[in-house]
Amino acid sequence: MRRSPWLPAVALALAAGWAFGAARGGETQAPRCARPACNRPAVVPSRFCFDHKCRDCNSESGSTGSNYCPEHRCQARNCRDRRAGNNTLYCLRHKCAEKACQEARAGQGQHCPAHTCQAKGCADARDGKGLYCAAHQCAERQCTAQAQGGGRYCAEHKCDLCARPHVAHSLYCVEHECAQRNCHEKVGEESRYCAVHQCAAAGCAAPAEGRSVFCLAHKCVEPRCLLGRGECVPHRAANETALAAARREAAAETGSGNGAGKEGEPGTPPDRGVPPSPARDASPAEGARPGRPAIVDEGFW
Repeated sequence: MRRSPWLPAVALALAAGWAFGAARGGETQAPRCARPACNRPAVVPSRFCFDHKCRDCNSESGSTGSNYCPEHRCQARNCRDRRAGNNTLYCLRHKCAEKACQEARAGQGQHCPAHTCQAKGCADARDGKGLYCAAHQCAERQCTAQAQGGGRYCAEHKCDLCARPHVAHSLYCVEHECAQRNCHEKVGEESRYCAVHQCAAAGCAAPAEGRSVFCLAHKCVEPRCLLGRGECVPHRAANETALAAARREAAAETGSGNGAGKEGEPGTPPDRGVPPSPARDASPAEGARPGRPAIVDEGFW
């Protein structure tokens, strides 16, 4: 039996008509959203409509009210935002502010625990490689310990008496270390010198002179004598002469400062032998600390 030469053409026409009908049927019967109870059209190639489709992929956005699926949604509790990138689980609001860190922030701070200052109650970022922020880390170079006492230095680098840094090879700062050269002891009350280098005279804060325990104003005038003026019997006469000279010099300076002339001239009170006040009128002793007047204690006499 011979085949009709028209059969291939008829078959081709029938196939084309079937395809056209199928295409028309696809337009009138678009797939619906796969979310239960949702009858909106799906966004092909996704199985879900625009409201239920993830904004970053074709997966379902989930039931949390977020526009993202679990793989693209921030994992912080109750957060609906998109993750900050493919390498982190958190959005920009919940990701550690450290650029290279992908961990979640700690508490109300902006950094994760590994990048948050460890000082109690502080949420600031750590400073460098230490455990503390700039405000709580010791200010000593290359020291990463915590600052103490509300100051800027740790226990190892701060003065034992205050929050200032201590001097090298000392436990005390400049204000609390003895001003005597190479001495690292703490100063006495109302003095710049320690108990060893402060004058032993009562109420005197001047430095002791040489190997003596008295300052220049209270030490015997004899260079080799280490006793105080009031207790040195062998040199009593020399000490009395020095004291009298100091009084005359102090009286002369007082008179010239008031604009008065010599004794007996107008405006000059007569010298009645009344000793001047030691704390006010004693002349500076030679070699005494600059800016500090020498003190002559009349109690020694």
